[in-house]
Amino acid sequence: MKDKVIGLDTGTDNYLAKLFSIVELLVRLPALQRYSPQIETEIIQLINFTLDYRTRNLYNQDIENTLTNKEFTYYNIV
Repeated sequence: MKDKVIGLDTGTDNYLAKLFSIVELLVRLPALQRYSPQIETEIIQLINFTLDYRTRNLYNQDIENTLTNKEFTYYNIV
């Protein structure tokens, strides 16, 4: 809690605590894009995660996960 308060107090717009679920990350990514300047990109990188829109792969460091069409649609990623 203390880290979250310090981060938000020093200008951080969003905070994702450790031991979060992938579902929470997938829901937050489109929300972050809505409030960010529109940048044409097919790859989003957030801390140790990389999401490739072209291949629908989510990478966590060296681990690759291919998201299904349903996952992309459900989380409003496409």
